[in-house]
Amino acid sequence: MTITLFSLLLTQSDKILLSRLLPLKVFAIYAVAGVLSSALYMLSTPIGAAFYPSFAQLIARGDVAALRLAYHQAAQLSAVVMGSAAIVLIIFADTVLSAWTGNPTLTQDAAPILRVLAFGTLLGGFIGVPYQMQLAYGWTKLTIKMNFVAVALLVPMLFLVVPKYGGIGAAWVWVALNAGYLLFGIHFMHLRVLPSEKWRWYGRDVIAPASAAAAAALACRYCMPNRAGTMIELVVLLFTSACVVIAATLVSPLIRAPLGAHMLAAVKHVRSGIRDAQ
Repeated sequence: MTITLFSLLLTQSDKILLSRLLPLKVFAIYAVAGVLSSALYMLSTPIGAAFYPSFAQLIARGDVAALRLAYHQAAQLSAVVMGSAAIVLIIFADTVLSAWTGNPTLTQDAAPILRVLAFGTLLGGFIGVPYQMQLAYGWTKLTIKMNFVAVALLVPMLFLVVPKYGGIGAAWVWVALNAGYLLFGIHFMHLRVLPSEKWRWYGRDVIAPASAAAAAALACRYCMPNRAGTMIELVVLLFTSACVVIAATLVSPLIRAPLGAHMLAAVKHVRSGIRDAQ
C-alpha cells in the first residue's frame, strides 16, 4: 500500500504541479507527450508481473541457479519488448506524433519533450523486473525508502527547474529520478539479492539490447527519405520497429535461443504439413 501511494505521488505530482507552474498551452503539450511515454509501461509491467510467481517459487525452493536464469530472461525480454518501443519513440518522436495527431505545430512542440520523457520511462521500465524480484524475496523496504527520497526530491526540483526551463525541464527531472533508481536502487538491491548478477544485468540485460536497438533505429532514421508522406512514414516506422526488435533480440541470448527454437519447430511443422498434403 505504501509503495502504491508513493508511486501515485511520483507519477502524478509532476502533472499536478505543472498545471499550476506552466501556461495551459504548454501544459497541454507536456500532457500529450506524457500520455505517449507512459504507454511504454504497458509493455514492461506485465512482463515483471508474469515472472513474479516463478521468482517466488524458485526462492521458496532455494533453486538459485534457476532463479538467476529466470531473472536474466525476464530482464532481457523486457529490454527487447519495452526497450525497443522506447528507442523507436525517442528517435522517431516527431513521426509518431505526426501520425497520431496530424498536427504539425503540436508535433514540433511536443517532440522534444516526448523524447526526454520516453528516455526517462525507458530507464524506469528497466527497473520493473528487479522490483518484482524484491517483492518475491518479500523485501519492500528498499523500494519504500527509494520512493520516499524520490518524492522528497521531486517537488523542490520541479519548483526549481520548471519556471526557468518549462516542460522540457520537468521531463529532465523525470530522467534524473529514474536514473537514480537505475544506479542506486539496482546497486543496493544486488548487495542483498543475487549479489553476483549486478554487472551481468547492466551489461547483457540492459546495455547490450538497448545499444543494438538504438543503432538499428538510428540507421533507419538516417535512411528515411526527407519530406516523406504520411503513408511512407508509417511504413518506415513499421519497418524500423521490426529491425529494432530483431537487433535487440540477436544480442539477447536468453531470448534469441528459445525464440529460434520455436521458429525452427514452426518451420518443421509447416513442412511436415505440406508433405502430408502432397
